[in-house]
Amino acid sequence: MVKAWYLGTDLYQKDSEDVLTPEDIEKKTGVQILKMDVDAYNDDYRYKRIVEEKKLFFNDVYHNPADCTEEDIQFFLKEHIHEDDEVRLVLDGACCMDVRDQDDKWIRLRMTKGDMVVLPPGLYHRGLIDEYLQMLRLFENKEKWIAVYRPAADESIVHKNYLESRRAIAAN
Repeated sequence: MVKAWYLGTDLYQKDSEDVLTPEDIEKKTGVQILKMDVDAYNDDYRYKRIVEEKKLFFNDVYHNPADCTEEDIQFFLKEHIHEDDEVRLVLDGACCMDVRDQDDKWIRLRMTKGDMVVLPPGLYHRGLIDEYLQMLRLFENKEKWIAVYRPAADESIVHKNYLESRRAIAAN
């Protein structure tokens, strides 16, 4: 299962004893975390429900070699948002995904084979992909799946709606 913690100053940190539960992550960020059987995820009712509810009719598999370059690593570390949900399933290997909480602090999600995350639209995130990885990426509309980088994304209506939804949840 995804292991999560508040990230300190070590950008390459891949483990921590101070872990957060999937429920903590969802409450603080809106991110859903699931564990899937990578050999049978197409038959999993949770996977089917997410695909249907979010209209994720496009997908591809991202392959990252174990010997990726520093340029590749830095590309994924750029903080950004998307206008649509972002759904990722690790088919093999591992990676880290960082997401911002309601106080703009980084939470690191250490993902390994079978881990699936659903990030809501407007959530700031980035990836630390510095090792071997095969990841299924699901899209509502592949042509529209564009990263909007910070600080420009701060003015995005999608990001503002995300922040408003998080404030409403925190108030309850």
